[in-house]
Amino acid sequence: MYNMNDKKKSFNPISNIISKDKVFVIAEIGKNFIQTQESQSIRVYLKNAKKLIDEAVKAGAHAVKFQTHEVEDEQANINVVSPHFKGSDRYSWVKRNTEEAPIEFFRELKRYSEKKGIIFFSTPMSRMAAQKLEDINVPFWKVGSGDIQDYVLLDFIIRTKKPIIISTGMVSHKELDEVVDYITKRGSPIVILYCVSEYPCPPEFFNISTIEYFKEKYPQAIIGFSDHSVGDNTISLAAVKMGAQVIEKHFSLDRSLWGSDHKASVTPDEMKQLVDNIKKNTFKKIDTKIYYGKKDKELEGAKNKFRPYFNKTLVASRDIYAGTIITSDMVYAMRPRLHLNGIFSNFFHDILDKKIKKDIKKYEPLTEDHVDMEYRTPNVLGVITARGGSKGIPGKNIKKLGNKPLIAYTINAAKKSKLINHLVVSTDDKEIAEVCKKYGADVPFLRPKELAQDSTPHLPVMQHAIDFYEKKNNITIDYVVILQPTSPFRTIDDIDGTVQKLIDTKADSAVSIVEVPSNVNPIKIKKLEGDFIEAYSVPEIEGTRRQDLPVAYKRSAAIYCMRRDLIMKDDRLYGDKVAGYVVPQERSVDIDTYLDWIQAGYMLKELKKKKYKF
Repeated sequence: MYNMNDKKKSFNPISNIISKDKVFVIAEIGKNFIQTQESQSIRVYLKNAKKLIDEAVKAGAHAVKFQTHEVEDEQANINVVSPHFKGSDRYSWVKRNTEEAPIEFFRELKRYSEKKGIIFFSTPMSRMAAQKLEDINVPFWKVGSGDIQDYVLLDFIIRTKKPIIISTGMVSHKELDEVVDYITKRGSPIVILYCVSEYPCPPEFFNISTIEYFKEKYPQAIIGFSDHSVGDNTISLAAVKMGAQVIEKHFSLDRSLWGSDHKASVTPDEMKQLVDNIKKNTFKKIDTKIYYGKKDKELEGAKNKFRPYFNKTLVASRDIYAGTIITSDMVYAMRPRLHLNGIFSNFFHDILDKKIKKDIKKYEPLTEDHVDMEYRTPNVLGVITARGGSKGIPGKNIKKLGNKPLIAYTINAAKKSKLINHLVVSTDDKEIAEVCKKYGADVPFLRPKELAQDSTPHLPVMQHAIDFYEKKNNITIDYVVILQPTSPFRTIDDIDGTVQKLIDTKADSAVSIVEVPSNVNPIKIKKLEGDFIEAYSVPEIEGTRRQDLPVAYKRSAAIYCMRRDLIMKDDRLYGDKVAGYVVPQERSVDIDTYLDWIQAGYMLKELKKKKYKF
């Protein structure tokens, strides 16, 4: 068996355990722990699953794979029966799997598998299923043939940076190219399994020269074979001879058991024969000509009969109202596409940041009648200004406040903003730059020295940052947000509220403002004329109570947002029409002196008591 500790040390456990002189064999248990039409207790299912794990270990398999469902975002409540399993309609079947195999079930199976020295993982059938599995830290992902174009799911699992295994039983060559390009460009190691989605699959359906094609076409990937045939394992052995480094087979105690995949599975004895024949190099004697086919043949998945049942459509994950900008959490990818007439799940990224044209109810398919596809999300550039050489508090921007550098609070808030879609740090200091990169911020340049003096105003600093970013990325910015590290407690809502205020009011700029205490209300401010005090600006009526004073605000240093052209064309920072967004005093802290720093430390503790997250 493979050492389970090895995969914890490696970024890519797939490449850590698969080499040219080894074939990685996966016993796909899937849902085969369900063996009766009547529901059983989780105790019975665990017993069945552990028995299957034991048999996989005895047979010499290297990994066991299950399937994880979450009906909420996978299957629409529609009465549809798939041709491959007539024992249940799809909604009831997925709902049963969701309820009878909760996350605790998979957590225990992962623990048991590791105890037995075999790798555990599972195929998530939706984004929410993947979120459950991420909670137990599966070592890598498997995406089934029906979900390979579910970009809602792909988007989530790619962000985990774990290797991804994909099956190709329901895609064309063109669709597969798009998926592989999408995954590899985002840095996830990939394994591609040739697959024909028939259950079970007759030998004559295979075109195993596709394995050669995949190896030539995708040199960055590990190539394998997901085999749904039953019998003497000849097809799997032929695939190994063709260069497959991974073999996946459905695995059951008995093909006659009730359930969706038993009939397309190998038994423990057959799995052991497969592993033994691979170890003994018996596959070298297999005549591959019978199954070779044509290397340039279109994938069987292009016209697979199961596509309408298992492919997905984009639907609303909640009620969404007209005028709303679409974010990823507002969308589910659900099956069956056969009955959900809307935008296909592979167009997920095309609808993000678009505007909803008319109200849509939860679970309603998204169509072009709902989505303004011509709408362009504004390019909002967040600029975190962090000059080195602070004299009041040396090293202030990277000095630790609480458990992290001061500037990290601003980076974290800006990165989570829903409206800032471009973010840079403008600094002249290499040490600050390195700290910012550590916290995930882009530092594409070091600010010129002439723009890093004590007397340098914000305007030329912004002009430099905008000019550099636009030229580097070949885009035009619409709005700019200035965020100073010295205001660490602004929230995501504060940032987005200020930006939205500027967009909605069509002002020149919008700034965060804070209510001033009554003792410094403009009415209370005086000036000294000789020996006598006079109103500085507004006369005070004698006897005016504090409670009767009009509310007054001052500009806080937390957020400054302005139109790009105001800066680049008009050479101005605020303009004539300035909108204000009110931020409470506790989030308007501006650190300039040591006293400010001490007060900020106290305020941090108070905000944490209120469950603020930084």
